[in-house]
Amino acid sequence: MERWMHALGLLALVGGLWGCAGTSGVARVDGMPSASERQEPDVFPGGLNGYNWGYGQTFENFANVEIAQSEYSPQKDVLWWGRDTPSLGTGATMGLLTAYWPLHVRWKLKDGREFILENIDLRPIMREYFRTHRIELQWQREKRERMFGDFDAATLIHQVKDDTVLIEWVVTINKTPPDQRILPNGKAARWEFADERFPVTTLKGQPTSGIDFTNQRVLLGKQP
Repeated sequence: MERWMHALGLLALVGGLWGCAGTSGVARVDGMPSASERQEPDVFPGGLNGYNWGYGQTFENFANVEIAQSEYSPQKDVLWWGRDTPSLGTGATMGLLTAYWPLHVRWKLKDGREFILENIDLRPIMREYFRTHRIELQWQREKRERMFGDFDAATLIHQVKDDTVLIEWVVTINKTPPDQRILPNGKAARWEFADERFPVTTLKGQPTSGIDFTNQRVLLGKQP
């Protein structure tokens, strides 16, 4: 049931992205730099102009973690920490982003140790990664036009595992053949999804102490 509810959420996202694919996007946020403001274009899976941001923390990697929080936005002065929790699958919370933003992660292990990573710059990480790696979306690898039920973009996620942060791409595959996704009555069939994960890098956390996890609004650079 939980997997089916997740699929319904993905379906809603696909529909929203599909309807806006030719527009300015569904999740453009104030503060996102324009192409002219960036010295070098960002690189995304499939050679596309954008990507999704979402969740994908596994229960296995969260086994030794007591609490984890992160923030991903173009904010430069104030961080709004949101709680990260494990899930059975992955999903996008922001769609069709056209630039990488700073990622901030802080967490506490069950043995009491605390870690933080601020201002993770994903742009050089991804430029280096895509020099030697290629990620295609479903319709690209199947060498056909994008069809109803295909995902517009890959999803970028992070996880915490012990004293590290894992950065990954996720490509969601609709395992239902395109010619079987619509029922004779015109309604969508019960689709089956599968997530494919592509590890990018593992970053060592900076040991710290005294993090106030109840304070979710923190001035950048002021958090121990």
